[in-house]
Amino acid sequence: MKLSVILCAVLVAIIGGTDGKLPTNYEYYTAGGIKSGLRADSEHFTLNGKQITLFSGSLHYFRLPHEYWKDRLLKFRAAGLNTYWKDRLLKFRAAGLNTVQTYSPWNLHEETPGHWDFETGFLNLKGFLQAAKEADMFVVYRPGPYICAEWEMGGYPAWFLRDPHIRLRSNYKPYMEAVGRYFTKVLSLIDEYQFTKGGPVIAMQFENEFGGIHNADDKEYFQFMRTTIESHGFKELLINCDSGMNAANAMKTALPGILETDNFNSDSLKNLNALRKAQPNKPLHVTEFWPGWFDKWSEKGHHRMDVNRFEKEVTDVLFNANSSINFYMFFGGTNFGFMN
Repeated sequence: MKLSVILCAVLVAIIGGTDGKLPTNYEYYTAGGIKSGLRADSEHFTLNGKQITLFSGSLHYFRLPHEYWKDRLLKFRAAGLNTYWKDRLLKFRAAGLNTVQTYSPWNLHEETPGHWDFETGFLNLKGFLQAAKEADMFVVYRPGPYICAEWEMGGYPAWFLRDPHIRLRSNYKPYMEAVGRYFTKVLSLIDEYQFTKGGPVIAMQFENEFGGIHNADDKEYFQFMRTTIESHGFKELLINCDSGMNAANAMKTALPGILETDNFNSDSLKNLNALRKAQPNKPLHVTEFWPGWFDKWSEKGHHRMDVNRFEKEVTDVLFNANSSINFYMFFGGTNFGFMN
């Protein structure tokens, strides 16, 4: 049976039928009141006490410029849809996804120290989160501080380089102080968008593919980020991700209570079986399944993934490993200037 047919059957089973009177995601998962968020207490995710599989795709709001969508924006406004991200988010939903995953690029939001921009054009984070909810999508939010994302300095502001002693991704005090200020700003903006407060954000990933906690300095850095997040009232699920077998290896020194997730596009069963062994009685989630790869300047040809290989690997993720999945990327968008 083809993967597309299987996926359709699974989606119909999840949402309850084909009678044309189906509840929205929010109607279904908030019915009776919100008592809990996304939980990782067993081999299956639950959202407000109901089992859920995350069918997710990555869209970076900062790669979807306002200028590209002016004509469509006018049409959306006429229809009562006032956000330019809605076009892509509605297509995500129409494809059967229930979740969108996004990063935040620190270097665009704080181009100079202490000067924040979370409002101008496609930097409007709150607008994006609201658009996601209006499109009936949940959100897995990844603010960094390091995001990779095939993005300039992995999202770090260039002004860090003025410090000749800077040590990024470490317990270097000036660096952690800056991270604290950035997280404080971000957390104040997304607070009302937490799922348990009626919003779309069901989980947050901090850091990105760090490769595990190797020493006391790393542990201080990770504990600082976690404490900062929790001290600002964030109550949703916290996750860390690593690539391939690194995810299972990272569990040897992981902070308790943080769900480890995996990134890959091959050896799906090998990677997920190893992670399940290292992290038993927890749900599996592929935070980045790479259906393609980035092209580099001057490189000949374009990276593609054979459709038969794609079908095999995704079938292994969803049906043989019983894992949730996020396609990275589902919508790639545009890089301007030298930000890629």
